Amino acid sequence: MGDNEWHEVTRRKYNSVFQCLKFPSSGNNRYSSKEDQTQKISKSVFVTNFPDHYTARDLWNVCVVYGKVVDVFIPFKRSKAGKRYAFVRFIRVDNLNRLIENLSTIWIGSFRLHANVVRFRREPKANDSP
Repeated sequence: MGDNEWHEVTRRKYNSVFQCLKFPSSGNNRYSSKEDQTQKISKSVFVTNFPDHYTARDLWNVCVVYGKVVDVFIPFKRSKAGKRYAFVRFIRVDNLNRLIENLSTIWIGSFRLHANVVRFRREPKANDSP
């Protein structure tokens, strides 16, 4: 190649190497991500009735006493009653009912937490094929 030769350069279709890899979508996928594996073994708990100024980190610190917390999510939306709510995900839970009972005994100032088992699990999104 000389200095005067031009070559057309096209943009790659994928932003990363991982996007171009195709993994089987069967339930027996040994290439699933750690997030998928964590979702299979974790238990989600719906928590409400906590102060408005509480952040996810504050709620994490309250709940970590009762089990191994993996994730805390507080949506911007409020419930129909106008209260904030959160989803706390635990792993290594032996007795979910006991965990719920323990979380329901927590007082944060004048607020007593209300905890319930998550009723509906969100289905994982299907990977978009290129």
